[in-house]
Amino acid sequence: MISYLEDTISQVEETINVEKYPKTKATIDNAKDILKDPKFMAQKGVHSLVDQEARVGHKSKTKRFLAIKQNI
Repeated sequence: MISYLEDTISQVEETINVEKYPKTKATIDNAKDILKDPKFMAQKGVHSLVDQEARVGHKSKTKRFLAIKQNI
């Protein structure tokens, strides 16, 4: 998964000039920061680049779930 994200980031940076697109540059920079974070590899903290408030919880010692906040 990490190698896929790193490949995708490098392809985007090679294809377009991200300096012209500040939102794209901010997203790429944010993704790089998350990938560098050791908590990401340990599956703690941020689990989704799209919804950064999503967290993994535990129903029991063996069952985990992904919690996502939604406003209705």
